[in-house]
Amino acid sequence: MTPRLLKEESLVTWLAPSPGTELQVESLTLRLRGIAPSRWEVGNELLSFRVMLVEDFSWFRDFVRSKLEQRSELQVVCEVSDGLQAVEHAAALQPDLILLDIGLPSLNGMEVARRVRELVPNSKIIFLSQEKTAILIKEAIGLGAWGYVFKSHAEGDLLPAIDAALSGRRYVSGDPERLDVALADNSATI
Repeated sequence: MTPRLLKEESLVTWLAPSPGTELQVESLTLRLRGIAPSRWEVGNELLSFRVMLVEDFSWFRDFVRSKLEQRSELQVVCEVSDGLQAVEHAAALQPDLILLDIGLPSLNGMEVARRVRELVPNSKIIFLSQEKTAILIKEAIGLGAWGYVFKSHAEGDLLPAIDAALSGRRYVSGDPERLDVALADNSATI
C-alpha cells in the first residue's frame, strides 16, 4: 500500500503511531512506537488513503461511509454493491484500502479478494461480515486480509480495524481469547 501525500514533505510526523509500525519513506524504514494513530501526517500535511467500499446493502454502506467521513484522511473513491464490479473498479482505481462484504451478488467477497490480490497486491483488504465462524475468518486472513470486522461490532471496531491495517497490523472483531479458541476449532462460532 502506498499512501498518497497531499503535499510532499521531508519530515515525517505521526501522532500516536501503533507499536512496531514501519513506514517506508524514500527508502528509509522507520519503526514507530506508541498507540494507534488518530491522525496520519507527513510534515504538516495529512496523508490521504483511497478507500473502496464494497457492500450490497445500501443502509450499511451509508453507515460505513458516515464512519469514514469522521476521518478526513480516508477518501472514499468508489462504492460498489457487486463482486464483479468490485474487481473491475479495484483494478482501475488501485485503492489503498478495500472494505469488502463477503455476501455479494455475482461474486462473493472471498473470490473478490482472491482476484484483487493478483490485480492490486498493495491494496489492504478488511472484510465486513455478519459471519462469525472461525473457518471464514481463517480463510479471510489466509487470503491476505488485514482485518475482519463483524457487522454487529462495526460501530466500535471499524475505525480501529482501519488504523490497524494502515499500521501493518491485523485486526479481528471479538474477544481475543475466544478468537484463539475459535481459530483452533474450525467449527466454532465467535
